[in-house]
Amino acid sequence: MTKIVLTTDHTLLSEFRNIPLGNFLSCVPVERVPESVFNFIAPLVPANPDGSCKLAPYGLRKVEAALLKDFKREDVIVAHPNHVNKFIDKDTEIVGVYTMDALGLGPVSMMFSPGGLTPYTKYKFLQLVRSLKRGSDLKYKLVIGGQATWQLEYQPQYIDELKIDHLVTGQADLEIGRIFNEIISGTNQRNIKIYNTPSLDQVPTIVNPSMNGIVECMRGCGRGCHFCEPTMRKSVYVPFENLRKEIEVNLKAGKHRVWMHTDDIFMYKFYDKDLDSNQEAILELLEFVMGIPGVTGCNPTHGSISPAAAHPDLIEKMTKILRGGPQNWLGIQQGLETGSPELMKKYMPLKVKPLDVEDWPQIVLDSLSVFNKNYWFPAYTLIVGLPQEQEEDVWQTVDLLHRMEQLPNSHFSVATLSFTPIGVLRGKEAFNMDQMLDEAKFNLIYNTWKHEIKEFNNSMWMLMKNNVAIKTALYVIGKIGSGFVLKEIEKYGKYRGFKIRKPEAIPV
Repeated sequence: MTKIVLTTDHTLLSEFRNIPLGNFLSCVPVERVPESVFNFIAPLVPANPDGSCKLAPYGLRKVEAALLKDFKREDVIVAHPNHVNKFIDKDTEIVGVYTMDALGLGPVSMMFSPGGLTPYTKYKFLQLVRSLKRGSDLKYKLVIGGQATWQLEYQPQYIDELKIDHLVTGQADLEIGRIFNEIISGTNQRNIKIYNTPSLDQVPTIVNPSMNGIVECMRGCGRGCHFCEPTMRKSVYVPFENLRKEIEVNLKAGKHRVWMHTDDIFMYKFYDKDLDSNQEAILELLEFVMGIPGVTGCNPTHGSISPAAAHPDLIEKMTKILRGGPQNWLGIQQGLETGSPELMKKYMPLKVKPLDVEDWPQIVLDSLSVFNKNYWFPAYTLIVGLPQEQEEDVWQTVDLLHRMEQLPNSHFSVATLSFTPIGVLRGKEAFNMDQMLDEAKFNLIYNTWKHEIKEFNNSMWMLMKNNVAIKTALYVIGKIGSGFVLKEIEKYGKYRGFKIRKPEAIPV
C-alpha cells in the first residue's frame, strides 16, 4: 500500500568498515576484485525488521523528509535494497532510486576501472534496477535522482534499457513533493532539472538517521574551481537549530561521531574579498556541534589547503575543540589537484587564497606540516588530464608528491582522479587513460598508488575503528591486494614503454 518507494544501491549503503576513504573502493573493477571480497570489505548496513533502511545516504534522507511535507508517513518508505520488492505493489506510484555513480563515469571510477572494466558502482546500480519487480499489474514510474543523472543523459541507451521514466537533477529539497505529484499526475517531462538554490532554513531536517552520521552545515564554496559543480552554487548555511535536530536524530541511532558535510569548512560564512577564513564563525560552529550532549567527536568532510598555511593557529584551535590528539587523528578531504602553479592560475586561482598562486607547492608543504602537527590526516585528490595539461605540469606534481613524503613524520592519503568535464569545463574532453597516458602521467599514478599502499600498511590503522579480528583480516587483504595492484601497474607501464623515474631524475 506504499505510494512512494525510495531505495539506493549497495555501494551507497555500506560504511566500508570505517576504512579511511573506503567509499573510493566502490570504484574498483568487478573483473579484478571478487564479489565475495568486495562484500566483505563493504558489508551492507542492516535493515530494520520491516525491511526499511536503518541508515541511508544523507541526500536520500533529505528527499524523504521533504516528501513528508506533501505525503503521509505511510505513503513513503526508504527501502533496503535487499527488501525493496516487498514494498512494490499495484498501489505504488513511484519507485525512486538514488545514485552517485550510476554508470561508473565519475572521476574515481574512470581511474580505478579503466579500459572498459566495470566498477562496482555501475555493477551494483544496474543489478538493483534490473532486480526491481515489474509486471502488467504494476503502474509505478521509475525515477532516478542523485549526483549521477548526467551519466544517464550521456549514455541515454540505458534509459530505455532500464525502462527509466524520469531523471531528477538538482537540489530537490524544497521541490520534490511538487515534482512527484506532477509525475503521479502524468507529466511527460523525462529530464526534470531544478536550478534553484534552496534557502537552508526552509529545507526540512532529516527524520531518520544517515550513513556515517553525516549532516551538512553549508552548501556551496565560493572558490570557483572550473571543474567543480558545488562551487557553482550560491553559498548557504544551515541554522544551528536545524543542525542540532539532525545530529540528535543520528545520536538516537548510536552515531555519536558527527561527519559534518561541507564543500569547504574554511569558507564557512566567509565575507572577505580575499576569501580569507571567518575564523570566529568556524570555531563557533565547531564548539556548537561538540557541545551537543552525546557527541563524542566531529570531522568536517572537506576543506581547502591554504588556510592551514595562512593561519596555523586556526588549525590548532580547531584541533582543541574537536579533541584531536595522538589517539584521535582527524580526517579531512582536500583538493590538491596539481603541483603546477600554471594550472592553478588557469583553472583554480581562488583555491590558494588568501595566499599567492605562485607559491602553491610551498603552500601545500606548509599546510601538510601544520595539519600533521595538529593530528589531522589529509586525504588529497589529484586530477589527471586537465585540458591543456603539459608534461611539465605533471612532473611538477610528481616532484611535489615526493617532497611531501620527505617531510618529517608526514601522514597523508592521495588519490588520482580522471578529469571529468563538469562545471565550467563541461563539454571538454574527458581523460582517457588508454589514449592520453604518457610517461609523466604514468609516474604520477604509479607514485600515488605506491604512497597509498605504504601509508595504508604503516599508518592508516590509527584512523580505523574496528576490532582486532576485522583489522587483521583487512590488513591481510590489503597486503595481498596492494602487492597485486602495484605489480599490475608496473607491468602495464612496461607494456606501454614507460620508465619509473626516481626523484632525482624527475625533470622539474
